[in-house]
Amino acid sequence: MKSALLLKVLILSVFLPQIANQAGWMSAEIGRQPWVVYGLLKTSEAYSPSVSAGEVLTSIILFSLVYLAMFGLFLFILLDKIKKGPATDSSREEAALS
Repeated sequence: MKSALLLKVLILSVFLPQIANQAGWMSAEIGRQPWVVYGLLKTSEAYSPSVSAGEVLTSIILFSLVYLAMFGLFLFILLDKIKKGPATDSSREEAALS
């Protein structure tokens, strides 16, 4: 009974690195805002005048597409591994011989 619960938790733990990555990125980016709010950095100094709104939007779209593609590839490989199942002793021996 306990091992079945552990296996379900381990299946869900596959997504934890993705969540940790996004949470770390968000905390780094959100952590910059209080400097502007608390008066240590003026809002007019907190942006780059040489970067247009279109360039920001383009970069956000491109980063989103890259992350989406990597996540899709991750799911494809994960599902392929799940469909194949664990390696048997004979397949391990064949792999070791080649």
